[in-house]
Amino acid sequence: MTELVTLTSPDGRTTAAVQPSAGGRLVSLVVGGIEVIADVEPRSAADFYRGSFPLAPWCGTLTGTPDLTRDLRPGALSGQHGLVHSWPFQIDTVSPHLVEQSIQIGPDQPDQWPWRGFVTQRYELTDTTLITQLAVHSHGDAFSASAGFHPWFITRLDDDPARTAVVDFRPGRQLTMDENGQRTIAGAPTTPMSGVFDQIAQNPTINWPVGPSLTLTSNTEIWVTYEQGPGFCVEPWTAPDGPVDGPHLQQVTADSPCVLDFSIIFSAPGD
Repeated sequence: MTELVTLTSPDGRTTAAVQPSAGGRLVSLVVGGIEVIADVEPRSAADFYRGSFPLAPWCGTLTGTPDLTRDLRPGALSGQHGLVHSWPFQIDTVSPHLVEQSIQIGPDQPDQWPWRGFVTQRYELTDTTLITQLAVHSHGDAFSASAGFHPWFITRLDDDPARTAVVDFRPGRQLTMDENGQRTIAGAPTTPMSGVFDQIAQNPTINWPVGPSLTLTSNTEIWVTYEQGPGFCVEPWTAPDGPVDGPHLQQVTADSPCVLDFSIIFSAPGD
């Protein structure tokens, strides 16, 4: 399998790199010659700390389902971040500006997910936008699912404190986990760069002094933020985390996949 697939914008000014063998994740986005995607820690078994990786068929922490998590493959026993974040995706379509990938899930696959389905992941690079899509599909059985992207962005360009990212993220509500493993409304957010949120007032933006500017857009109301070391996350999820039959999840059927659209609109310094 190809280790990296590199996409180049039609104007040649922006590149993106995708690693099919590691969850089909985005590992690089270079805007105006400047890298904006972070690599926070050395490789780990879970590989949760670099690039932008897919979360499916659930996001965050899977709660209240010990029988299910016990039967899933060893890499999913923690119930964290779904099943496909680190496993190899098949390349279905590739061109200079586009790559489409897929992976099977189900009881006859290594992940041991009880329902037969598949996950698709798409990246398209234009002169202004990295357009991404993640979708959970069913081969026939109905099941509940969610989908998300977990992007790591660089906090400081060239490790320079004067070039620290300025994040404009304005959520209306914070959702916290209750004693039953369900996300409930906690009210107005107190720490907008750490938690699960909804009702955002505008699309999140990221700006680095003397660096690129990003605007994040998605078809979801749920956003998750997190900071660690040299990186931070602003993540779109189709639903908050919780049990596999949680009320916020989408019912996936053969005719109705769970689809997350996520775009990174970029501009280089001076644009």
